[in-house]
Amino acid sequence: MKGFYNNVKKSHFFKTFLLFVLFAFAGMSNARALEAVATVSDNPVSVNQVFELTVTVNGNVDSDSLDISSLKQDFQVGRPSVSSATNWINGEFSQNVTWKIGLAARKEGTFTIPSLDISGAKTTPIRVKVKKANINATQQLDIQIETSLERTTLYVGESTRYQLRIFIAENLQEASLTAPSAPGLSVEQIGEDQRQDVVKNGKRYLMITRTYQVTPQVDGTMTITGSQLIGSVVRQGRRFGSSVNIPVDRKSDDITLSVAPIPASFKGLWLPTPDLNLLQDWQPESTTVAAGEPITRIITLRVKNVSQSRLPDIKLSYPDSVRVYDEKPIYGDEDGYTIMTLKQVIIPKSEGSITLPGLVIPWWDTVSGTEKSSEISPLTLTVTPAKEQSLPTVGTSPVQVAPQTQNVNDVVTIVDAGIWPYVSALLGVLWLATATGWVVTSRRQRIDSPDFSFNAPTRSENLFDAVKENHPIQIQNAYKRWRQDNHPKKIKDSVKHEIEKMNASMYSKETTSWDNKKLLEMLEKSNGKKLQENRTDTDLAPLVPSNNR
Repeated sequence: MKGFYNNVKKSHFFKTFLLFVLFAFAGMSNARALEAVATVSDNPVSVNQVFELTVTVNGNVDSDSLDISSLKQDFQVGRPSVSSATNWINGEFSQNVTWKIGLAARKEGTFTIPSLDISGAKTTPIRVKVKKANINATQQLDIQIETSLERTTLYVGESTRYQLRIFIAENLQEASLTAPSAPGLSVEQIGEDQRQDVVKNGKRYLMITRTYQVTPQVDGTMTITGSQLIGSVVRQGRRFGSSVNIPVDRKSDDITLSVAPIPASFKGLWLPTPDLNLLQDWQPESTTVAAGEPITRIITLRVKNVSQSRLPDIKLSYPDSVRVYDEKPIYGDEDGYTIMTLKQVIIPKSEGSITLPGLVIPWWDTVSGTEKSSEISPLTLTVTPAKEQSLPTVGTSPVQVAPQTQNVNDVVTIVDAGIWPYVSALLGVLWLATATGWVVTSRRQRIDSPDFSFNAPTRSENLFDAVKENHPIQIQNAYKRWRQDNHPKKIKDSVKHEIEKMNASMYSKETTSWDNKKLLEMLEKSNGKKLQENRTDTDLAPLVPSNNR
C-alpha cells in the first residue's frame, strides 16, 4: 500500500515537471521567434476605395500593443478588430494575434504603409499605389448637390429663393451643411429640411431639400458662394468586414446675382415686389352699429419675395369718437408670399356718422419696373344710440261680462217644477266653480311662463365665463346677446355700467384699471335670484284688483 502511494506521487510530480518544461520551451520559442507580418487586400487601389491591412504576430502580445497613428497621415483609418488564437499541433505550441484595419486613400499617388512595431516585432513597409477614382466606379461616393435660384436679377431689398437638393445614396453620418453667402447678402433659412425617397437615373436616393431666402442689401453684381456639405460616409470592403469612415466635402456651384439700385424717382418706403395684395374684412359687415358695440377690422397684407423685416408698420389714425384696440400682428409664409394679418377692434363712443380711415401702400413692381400702389377704402359708419330693452309688462285686461237683458214684454208662467230646479242650481254652481278655477289657473300659468325666459342659462353663463376670463372682446359679444333676454331694469343698468367701465379701461387712451370681481358677483347673484324676483313682481299686479272684489 505504501508503494502504491509513492508511485502516485512520482506520477504527479512527473506531469507537473513536464508541463513546466513545455511552457518554458514555448516561452523561449516565443522570445526567440516573435515575428510580425503586414499584408494588404488590394494593391493598387483607387481613391476612396476601402482595402484591408492585416497585421499578424506569432506570439502572446497585448491587444493594445499596435500603434496605428502613423497610418492617418495618408489614409482614412477605420476601427481595428483584434483576434487571437492558440494552437497545439504535432506537439508544437503556438499563439497568434491578428489585427484587421480598414484603410482608404485620400488622393492618387504612391504612398507607404510604414513599419509597425508590436512589442519589438516590426512589420515590413508596404508601398501602395493609388489611382484616380473612376467616376463610374462603385467606389466613387454617390452624393450629389443641385442648386437653383428663383431669380438672378433683383432690386435692392427684393428677396428670392435659393434651393438646395442633396441626393444621397451612401451611409452618410455626422453631416453639416453651410448656408450660401456673399458680401452684402442677407440669408435666412425657410422652414425645415424636407426628406423624400426618389429614383434618379434608375437609382434610389434620399433627397434632402433645403430652401433659403436671400436678400441683397447693396446693388451691383455679386457672386453667391455655394453651400458646403461636410460629413463622413461609412464604407465596407468588398471581400471583408472592415469599415472606414470616408470624409465627404461637397460644394454646390456658385451663382452670379445682378442687383439693381433703388430708382431715384421713387419716394416713400421702398417695397420691391412682383406682387402685393392688400385686403380688409369687417365683422359685422353692416355699416350701422349701436354706440358701445364693437366691430372688428381685419387687414391682410400679402407680399411676394419680401422678408418679414421689410414689411411696413401699419399705423392708422382713427377719430377721437371711437376707441381702438390693436392686436399683435400675425405673420406667416405661403407659396413665396410673406403674409401679415392685423386685427383691430373698434368701439364707437357716441351716436352720429363716423368715417374710419382707409390705407394706401405704395410699392415697386419689379416685373414691369413701375411704381404702383394698393389701397383699402375707408368705411363710413352710422352710429345709433345704445340699444336698451325694457322689461315687458303683463297686461291685465278686465274681464267683460255681457249683461243679461230681460224683455219686459215676456210673460213668465210659474208652475211647480219639483226637485229639478234644485239639482240644476247645484250643477250650475259646480260648473261655475270649475270654470273660475280653470280661468285662474290658466291666467297664472300665462303670468308665470316668463320665468323660464328669465333663466336663459346659456347666455348668462356665456357672459359669466367671458367676464371670468377677463377678455374684452368676448365680454362685448356675450353682453350683446345677454341683453336681448328679459332682465330686470335694475340688473341691466348695473351690468351696463360695469361694461362701460371696462370699455373705458381697456380701450381708452388713458390708462385705467378695471376689476371684474364686481361684475362677476352681480351676475352670480342675478342668476340665483331671477325666479324668485320675477314671481314677487307678478304678485304686485293681481289679475283682479282688490277694490273690485
